Amino acid sequence: MLFLVKKVLASIFQPSSLIFFLFIISFILLILKKKAAKLLLGLTIVFYYILSTPVISFLFLKGLENRFPFLESPPEDVRYVVVLSGGNQNSLSDLPLTSRLNSYSVARVLEGVRLYKKMQDGYLVLSGEGWVRDPEQKTCSLMKKLSLFCSVPEERIILECNSRDTYDEAKEIKKILGDQKFLLVTSAFHMPRSMLIFKKMGLNAIPAPGDFRAQGKGPAFFRDYFPRGMDETNLALIEYLGILFYKVFY
Repeated sequence: MLFLVKKVLASIFQPSSLIFFLFIISFILLILKKKAAKLLLGLTIVFYYILSTPVISFLFLKGLENRFPFLESPPEDVRYVVVLSGGNQNSLSDLPLTSRLNSYSVARVLEGVRLYKKMQDGYLVLSGEGWVRDPEQKTCSLMKKLSLFCSVPEERIILECNSRDTYDEAKEIKKILGDQKFLLVTSAFHMPRSMLIFKKMGLNAIPAPGDFRAQGKGPAFFRDYFPRGMDETNLALIEYLGILFYKVFY
């Protein structure tokens, strides 16, 4: 039940959804000829512009990505690389693997494989998406296929396919690794929430962020002042809300 509540709240409170609701309310007030209609509509347009401008949206992301630095090489005493699922975007089996996994999952797997290949006698643990019924369509299975394509031996891959979200992933990884040290690979913007959950669960996780999206951005170009960054704002603010949620309820 709590899982469903989290997903519903995340959908409702992401900025793009809130702006949509504000537009609907504004138009209803306009139809009813209420005095506040124009003011609310104007504020909604300003709100939309600010939150969807890359200059602003990348600031939100950088606030998350700056918390944990990039890890060049794994510590010598670590043998496990845990890669969290980013989800998939297509269930059509006749499409290329890179078109079935979404960009988050692809970037996370590649970073996990990079770190695994720097280990001696290491293991790659791929986690996520337990709500999919077909085993071949689970994100963890698709991540395994991508890892095999990257020449990771099958016997060096451990799958965790029962979890539905990051909290579940932490519980399932604890069953597999216990108190052993491991590298935790996920998108840099998702790492603060992941580390909060994994540490609360008592796991010995070492952050190894990948999929950086806001780093290395130079001075703003004129196009960065046009409203085309709402996806990044949604990503960042949902993470901030998720961090707050786990601090309050767990």
